[in-house]
Amino acid sequence: MKTRLLLFVLCLLCLVGCTDTPDSMARQYRNAINECMDALMFVTDESSANRMKIRVFKPMFDRFQGLDKKMTIFKNNLKKPAYVKEVFESDGIHLYLSELQINRQRFALERTRLRLIYQQRIERDRERFDNQGDEEKQFNPATASPALHGIIEGDTLDPLWRQLKEPALATDFDQFPSWGGGEKDYPKLFDPFKKKRDAGGAFAPKEVKLVY
Repeated sequence: MKTRLLLFVLCLLCLVGCTDTPDSMARQYRNAINECMDALMFVTDESSANRMKIRVFKPMFDRFQGLDKKMTIFKNNLKKPAYVKEVFESDGIHLYLSELQINRQRFALERTRLRLIYQQRIERDRERFDNQGDEEKQFNPATASPALHGIIEGDTLDPLWRQLKEPALATDFDQFPSWGGGEKDYPKLFDPFKKKRDAGGAFAPKEVKLVY
């Protein structure tokens, strides 16, 4: 009888699944963003740009969209004061915010590096095109190096940039004072959170110098 009861409980847990939390959502966003950033570092030419586009950059739209939907469901399943409390008490949120700062720097540096690679590639492609002597056609960078062109001039990285520029887990912060119980109760939630991020706090943003 006990064995049957145990099996029933285990099956029930499997059916219900894991409940999302700010920590779990922050971890999933961090993993997705860092995977994209790591993929950028592997791009060194048109061939590798195309591989990363197929393996990582192209699927990232659906991946981030799925995470955003999960985040919306999680937020809607809680009363607003409870949601604010869970976010402010989550160490995962602190890690998420700190990594955003670093990844914005990484993104800018990678775009600068890849723009140089793209420009060098276009110059070589243009020279070969001119040497062919076909005056009826015009050189088109988008068809000469489509994968690199999509990264530098196109929309390949738009889903990643949106997550860095308008982070899903932080876009509601400006509404938290009204969500968190108003002027009386909000400071009780915000002050400990802020203390952890202020200078000397456990999650104070650190100055990071990235060298390439």
